[in-house]
Amino acid sequence: MKKKYKFWSIYNGNPEDIEDRGWLCIPPAKKYVPEWYPKGALIKKHNETILPPPSYWLRPDYESIVYFS
Repeated sequence: MKKKYKFWSIYNGNPEDIEDRGWLCIPPAKKYVPEWYPKGALIKKHNETILPPPSYWLRPDYESIVYFS
């Protein structure tokens, strides 16, 4: 059986995004990996019972996809 993760995190090292630099969370599916994210770059997969606060998510609209699923 395939393991289900609660969320993934990707690293945003873009110097233009000072506020959002660091690890950002996305829903656990490849379709949510942004186009700007380098192919083959590290994606951490998490199975924690408590999700990160909304400020850690890449975009506010992604938050509801995970919180209410």
